[in-house]
Amino acid sequence: GNRLVVGQCAYRAVVLPPMRVIGARTAELLREFVRGGGRLIAAGEFPSLCAGEPNPMLAELRSRAVTASDAAGLEMALRDERRVRVRDAGGEVTAIHCQLREDGRRRILFLVNLDNRKGYDVTVTVAGQGVPCRIDLQHVRRIPLPAGPGDGVSFGLSFRPMQSHLIVLEDAPQAECRAPQPAIRLSPSPEWKIEKMDDNSLTLDTCRCRVDGGAWSEPMA
Repeated sequence: GNRLVVGQCAYRAVVLPPMRVIGARTAELLREFVRGGGRLIAAGEFPSLCAGEPNPMLAELRSRAVTASDAAGLEMALRDERRVRVRDAGGEVTAIHCQLREDGRRRILFLVNLDNRKGYDVTVTVAGQGVPCRIDLQHVRRIPLPAGPGDGVSFGLSFRPMQSHLIVLEDAPQAECRAPQPAIRLSPSPEWKIEKMDDNSLTLDTCRCRVDGGAWSEPMA
């Protein structure tokens, strides 16, 4: 059909990176995919060899593929496939990345702000229908999100630098999550230092800190 199935995930569009050689089985899967109505996007040099040899199957793939020569072209080619849009007053917010997955009768949306200096107040629009709620992982609870009018489901979110949100869209509102677990307080040794490591796009938890018995800080990712 028009979906490429990998494990338990199905994709309507496939982006082919620049390459000169492609595996025979991969080419066969892509041929079945485009014949079924799937969308193949070539981002750069199209493969000229299949398993190291010329193959007429590549000509068919090339004729059915959409070519994207740069990032703007790739965004344009994927425009019809995008199911989530994140905007603020200035337009699309490229610093906020997202992933949408379907799990039975509900959809799970993860969004993260990759800007480590700037926060955003945005409107998120998801194609289709559903009742959105934000999962507060810190307190283990569901927070309903008011949905605005228009095509799809639209709701507002605020992001601090590097903050992430987990959203669930369901057919109907669900009951509250289980009770939250108690917070854990850690006291470091008298001598310690903070070292900046690689940025982590998945914020698993937040913390507060204080120095010498002073005021507690705001939550930090």
